[in-house]
Amino acid sequence: MNTLIQKLWNQSIRNQLILGTAGILTLLISVFSYFTIHNHSDFLHKEAMAETQDRSLMLAVNSQVWVMANDYVGLEEVISNFEIYKDLIYAAVINMDGKVIAHTDKERIGQYVSDKARVNYLKHLLAQKHQLSDRATIISQNEHHIDLARPIRHNNHYIGWVELRTDQTQRQESISATIRNSLLFTFGALLIGLLVSFLTAKSLTDPLYRLIDTMKRIRKGDKDAMADENGVAEVGQLSHEFNLMLGTLKQNEEELQRTQKNLRQDIRQRVKVEKEIRDLNDNLETIVQDRTKALEEEKEKAEASNRAKSAFLANMSHELRTPLNAILGFSTLMTQSSDIPETEKDNLKIINHSGEHLLQLVNDVLDMSKIEAGHVRLDAEDFDLGELIRNITDMMRIRASEKGLQLLVDQTSKFPRIIHGDAPKLRQILINLLSNAIKFTNQGGITLRLDTLEDDDCNLVLKFEVEDSGTGIEQKDIERIFMPFEQLANATSQKGTGLGLAITRQFVNMMGGDIHVQSKPDEGSIFSFSIQVKHATTDLDLITNGGSDGKAVISLADGEPEWRILVVEDQLENQLLIQKILKQIGFQVKIAENGAKGIELFQTWQPHFIWMDRRMPVMDGLTATRKIRHLPGGDQVKIVALTASVFKDQRDEVMEAGSDDFVRKPYRPEELYDCMARHLPLHYRYAEDGELEDEGSKLLNLSTQDMAQLSETLRDSLYGAAVIGDAQSITEIIQTLPEAQIALASGLRKLVDAYRFDLIMELTKTETKTDT
Repeated sequence: MNTLIQKLWNQSIRNQLILGTAGILTLLISVFSYFTIHNHSDFLHKEAMAETQDRSLMLAVNSQVWVMANDYVGLEEVISNFEIYKDLIYAAVINMDGKVIAHTDKERIGQYVSDKARVNYLKHLLAQKHQLSDRATIISQNEHHIDLARPIRHNNHYIGWVELRTDQTQRQESISATIRNSLLFTFGALLIGLLVSFLTAKSLTDPLYRLIDTMKRIRKGDKDAMADENGVAEVGQLSHEFNLMLGTLKQNEEELQRTQKNLRQDIRQRVKVEKEIRDLNDNLETIVQDRTKALEEEKEKAEASNRAKSAFLANMSHELRTPLNAILGFSTLMTQSSDIPETEKDNLKIINHSGEHLLQLVNDVLDMSKIEAGHVRLDAEDFDLGELIRNITDMMRIRASEKGLQLLVDQTSKFPRIIHGDAPKLRQILINLLSNAIKFTNQGGITLRLDTLEDDDCNLVLKFEVEDSGTGIEQKDIERIFMPFEQLANATSQKGTGLGLAITRQFVNMMGGDIHVQSKPDEGSIFSFSIQVKHATTDLDLITNGGSDGKAVISLADGEPEWRILVVEDQLENQLLIQKILKQIGFQVKIAENGAKGIELFQTWQPHFIWMDRRMPVMDGLTATRKIRHLPGGDQVKIVALTASVFKDQRDEVMEAGSDDFVRKPYRPEELYDCMARHLPLHYRYAEDGELEDEGSKLLNLSTQDMAQLSETLRDSLYGAAVIGDAQSITEIIQTLPEAQIALASGLRKLVDAYRFDLIMELTKTETKTDT
């Protein structure tokens, strides 16, 4: 195609004019002929349709009385009156049973319609109960005929219908004649256009050919040759300018000879200047070498300064972690004391979570120095992602509420519950982003969105997005906020090290992702990032830990009937989790992976209670709930929606679909038990005091006899460090123990990791008294 276009473009002007004019004329005439034929055909078709509709209306009106009276003779007279139309193939009157009761072809009377188009039309009439219409309907049409049907109505009831078939052969002959005339007109116009374009092109190009001949003579050496300036005005002007150009060239040739003479003199001068430049280059190399050496010295000083800064920050971070560990240890110890009221334990938990956050912020400085030194590595393991998200949002929601802000979580149903990855680094990323969002937002709220971008047998790609309605960021400052120790002008009054976002980007990059920012001043910001993780391989019940502040449910009460619970959930992890939670206390549980399967199980199993996930493939939870409510027994079963979002419009949506309640993901076992107790007449058996094993008894695998292996000095040191919660000092003492006391060292490490300084104090204090 390109070669053909290139050949046409390279044709002579004469050929291009001829071909171009012919092509344009052909296109214009063809378009004109097409629209003429199309409009003529459309006009004839509309005229035929209008005539057929008028005749069908006349036949329907005239037949109404005879159909009501079952007078077939009268109908035959009405039908016979329509035989005056020459283009009428046949006319018929048909009752609502599909029987032909009148027809221009007498042999068709008494037959029933059987073809698909007319049977469907009859079914359509029979299905109409309200708002009956007298409009005509085309049953079939082609180039030879049109079949048109119109209903016969009386007192808002259809009593039959009429059908007419009109001949379209004459219309087709008219269209064919129009096409022939258009083709003849097109061919004649094309011949005239070619002749006109040829004569025009010839008159335009002859002067050009004379000018080309003059150029050939000049090229062969005829210096006196001049172009003929007679002819078409534009070509004559071109020849005139060409003659002027020849005169100018002669003058330039004379000037060139003078310039060559001057150039030879300039060359001699340039040779002299180049010699001087070479001498200067030799001196410049010496200057560059001296400057390079100075820059290398400055670089070494900067690197030494950077290493000193990192060492200083690392030392300061180490010194700050010890008292913070004490705060965390004693707050944990107090929450385990029976003397503390339950209401105060909630406050202690808040202190503990906030202390962990503060410790993490202090560790930012050490993390940054490690990142600069290249010592940070991923530490991946299986963990409960849902519990991690919940703990973070619970802690951040308290900070947000103090400023009058809302913290919302919008989680898709595909977002996993447990994964294999680096939980501490992901936790720090989310805390950094949510903390910044709360810090720079004064009104409105913050939304954390969770989604899954890719999911195959081995890998997962998770997307996190933090949106706020805060002060926003200038476009020129977006890259600067990720630099260490950099803070914006509106952030100088806020507390912080300026390391949070720098560490966040480093951690996200380590997890195979990247972080992006969308922000406008005074309109808020959106921080989004994605990470690559793997599917978890550990059993779900070994990872998850619902937790409860009250008595734990251990089973259904004695005498309870067999409660049948249906769980409609598409995610395997969530299926296993809720199934274990419900079965372990005595419920009968069945799983359906989508709404359609859930409806089938409801009809065959008749459960008492349904947990319905909102988003699922094949059929979502909202549709399944609506369908179940319309089935037998559907108004009795209790249906509770499992939703990952807390937005009000989505909560209203699940309630309007027919749900009795909803529970937000991620959920704890106690939330499921409490919800079922609200909607079913069931009772649980709870754990009494002493029935569950105390956490301390699990950790206390040491005795005072084991501690007797230590010297009195070491016991006193352990006791003193435990009193102030100095985990670092206790760890250093453990590292000094010989290999023969490896069991004792292992037990002490477990107590330190659990912040059980009270047990260490008890062991060392008891032995001290015994010695005394």
